[in-house]
Amino acid sequence: STEQRLAAVEKFNPELIKDKTVLFKMINDDAESRVRAAAVKRFEDNDVLQQLLKDAQNDDTKEVIQRQLINILDEGGLGAMDESQFLDVALQHKQAKIRQLAAEKVTTGGLLDVLARESKDKAVQRYVRHALKGVKEERAEQQAKSEAVDQLCETLEGLAGRGSIDKFFLAKYEKAQQQWQAEDNQPNTAQQERWQKAVDACAADFEQLKAVQ
Repeated sequence: STEQRLAAVEKFNPELIKDKTVLFKMINDDAESRVRAAAVKRFEDNDVLQQLLKDAQNDDTKEVIQRQLINILDEGGLGAMDESQFLDVALQHKQAKIRQLAAEKVTTGGLLDVLARESKDKAVQRYVRHALKGVKEERAEQQAKSEAVDQLCETLEGLAGRGSIDKFFLAKYEKAQQQWQAEDNQPNTAQQERWQKAVDACAADFEQLKAVQ
């Protein structure tokens, strides 16, 4: 029965070749997902689990193996990961300390949103609230910078295409250019194209003004 096989899993020693072979067979062939999962959890060696993952025949078993790979991680194993993997660890690891350490590696707004929505860990939730506050402030700052760039483009567009030359044209043009070249100015591609179009539109007026001078 299923209960008997579950009990048997706990008696096998994954360090012994004979027992390891039986556990492998259970993971690959047992019809009951609970038995396959229990057998997977008997292994805490990364190389063994990676081989099991490679050989796994169904998605349920692969998911259990991937979860076990997460659960065997210690602090030293958190180094070579990308943010999506840190997210998985923060959500799934059995140890609270490892969950929190992994959570602190998640900094992207979208992934923080997922962590806030799915984590039940109070320490992780506290970190996420703090991090999302920072993300919100950063987004607001970026929005303000973007609006300032749009205003610069609008200023230059307002100088271009006039029927007559404004006596303040050169001063306004040079001031706009200086602001555009400021270090904290970070236009996106569309804004760069808009700016260049305005520069081109000003070019004829600019040359005309120099000729008059």
